[in-house]
Amino acid sequence: MLVLLGVMMGGCAIRGLPATGGVVCPECGVTICDDRQTLSIEYLGSGGYLLTRGDDVLLLGPFISNSGVLEAMNLKRIEPDVDALEAWLPDVSNAKAIIVGHAHCDHLMDVPWIAKNRAKDAKIYVNRTGSHVLAADGELHDRVHPIDAAYWPGTKLRAALWVEIPRTRVRILPIESEHAPHFAGLKFMKGRLTEDQKELPKRARRWVEGRTYAFLIDFQHPEDDDVMFSVHYQDAASNPTLGFPPARDRRLDAALVCVASHHEVKDYPDDLLAQTQPRHVVLGHWENFFAPYTRDLDELRGVPFSRPQDFIERVERYVFSSTEASWSMPAPGAVLELVACPNG
Repeated sequence: MLVLLGVMMGGCAIRGLPATGGVVCPECGVTICDDRQTLSIEYLGSGGYLLTRGDDVLLLGPFISNSGVLEAMNLKRIEPDVDALEAWLPDVSNAKAIIVGHAHCDHLMDVPWIAKNRAKDAKIYVNRTGSHVLAADGELHDRVHPIDAAYWPGTKLRAALWVEIPRTRVRILPIESEHAPHFAGLKFMKGRLTEDQKELPKRARRWVEGRTYAFLIDFQHPEDDDVMFSVHYQDAASNPTLGFPPARDRRLDAALVCVASHHEVKDYPDDLLAQTQPRHVVLGHWENFFAPYTRDLDELRGVPFSRPQDFIERVERYVFSSTEASWSMPAPGAVLELVACPNG
């Protein structure tokens, strides 16, 4: 127990991880047109992102209230860290949707506070277990939209299964996925809920997973159904081919992949990247969210037991073998900008 506590508090012993800050736009110098569009992908930390294309604004699994070790081990009550949220959450007032892949506390716990205090017009898309959890907050009852898998890897995709985000030119495809074991083949906070809860959970173990989904996110042309940007988001590592998007004629613009527990499943993210051929690979859920939230590159450490260097080597093999691909391990607050011309 003491060894486990020490590792969780200190995070990975590896220093010098190639985390990056600031704003990066790899194609800004070569994609030139008068009506160029930009998709901004800001990493919030712990697997969360803010995606912005003009007025089309989405939050993906936003979590800033890094839990301490005692909270994570159910020895103390857990709740949103309002001070951290007010200090570090960017402006999300224009967010139209909050999308969450599963219902663990490090993905869903901050959502009620954010939805009520910062993203007041956003609809919440979460699995049915998460919807039963959020039912405890009466202020959100008409904003929570429970989702089921709309695509199962290996089957034929039907266009009608896409979920259109109201007041945007964005659609999402929930994909059947899974959550890797946390450590040594053990998975914690398993289970599903089938009834609405009376209060939000006060212990980490009560934020149970439910079904886990990955998402294909399309930002469409302002005037037709052409896809301007296509992003794959996975907030938990999975065995192939769970979580994989359907085959398409176009490459992914970005794959937002999950470092945590990747070694607990098979060939992740190798097989996913080989199939989808993303132009940009963004490494998320890599930093120690059991330590206080920070954007200081000198203070950041890898999430315990995550073997980030092994993950980086896997991604680098893909980038080396691919055409015009890049990767990044963003620090919280770092931004990747993608650009495209609406008329090609």
